Amino acid sequence: MTSQRISYFDIAKGIGILWVVFYHSMLFLQSYDEALVWGRYEKVINFAFPFAMPLFFVISGYLSQKALGGVWRDFINKRILPLLYLFGLWSLIRWIYFACFQDNILNETEGQTPLQLLTLWIAPTGTLWFIWSLAIFFLISRLLINIPAFIPLSISLIISILTYADIITFETFAYRTLALYLPFVLIGAHAKKQYLDVFDKTYVAVGLTALASYLLLYILRMHLDGILLGVVQFALAGIGIIWTLSLSKGLEHWSVARRILIYFGENTLPIYVAHTLFVSAVSAVTVWLGSLSDFSYLPLIALPVTGSTALIMALLIQYFSRQIRADWLYNKPSWIKLPTAT
Repeated sequence: MTSQRISYFDIAKGIGILWVVFYHSMLFLQSYDEALVWGRYEKVINFAFPFAMPLFFVISGYLSQKALGGVWRDFINKRILPLLYLFGLWSLIRWIYFACFQDNILNETEGQTPLQLLTLWIAPTGTLWFIWSLAIFFLISRLLINIPAFIPLSISLIISILTYADIITFETFAYRTLALYLPFVLIGAHAKKQYLDVFDKTYVAVGLTALASYLLLYILRMHLDGILLGVVQFALAGIGIIWTLSLSKGLEHWSVARRILIYFGENTLPIYVAHTLFVSAVSAVTVWLGSLSDFSYLPLIALPVTGSTALIMALLIQYFSRQIRADWLYNKPSWIKLPTAT
């Protein structure tokens, strides 16, 4: 267990949140016109798809170890309620935005009826699914804390592989994510500090081996189906995480990249909850500007402009919220907590 900040975890989170922003930017732009995104951008983004979200879940699981071992009241107050608060608040903000200002081109039903503010707690449809899933994963991890780790890990691993293989299917995207990603949280929650100590000394060799293995499996999966595809998809996620952590460890020694990525990594939550609103707005403006003239180079700039602008705007919202003391946008008010037992 550890409460000490691990810098290459923040670098990895910084890489991950950049992927999230540009992935969603790609989806919004392609919803208007597939040709708006240069094909090589799409290939780079899709290359990281198998491991980008599992990376966040593994790191979250590892950093939750101390809380998972504590008393239930502190665990709920420090881990679960902050997530539920953020999920509820930003779901409301999203609903108001898409109800009043702009249609969500990826989910045109969002913002159409107030009933969605209730149903989203059961089956979220927007990008805030990660926060919803993480709260559930933390609860499951806490409930299973006294059970030998290999039992829930084995069961969740089998379910994940079967889901990757589409042998187990779900109509609701959020439920599919629960089946896919639970083992990654459990792996992080049960990882020992000694593993990181070994990794710190061998990350170069580990990273190169992981990259070579990832490239091989990435190509191989195109020729597989069924259970073998599920196994390879899960392996890609795990190996991709190892490669990203190795890369992040190496970037610790490059001061410029280190500072930038750590900043993004330390601010993943403010970026995550707000970026979709700006991606939606900026992508629509980009498409409109492109329609005014024949910009042959638009596919080259649309994605970088959309993603970068959304990233900057999300960080500016956080900055100004601090200036006006609106910390409640990102932090649960202190009065929201379980009462002390009497």
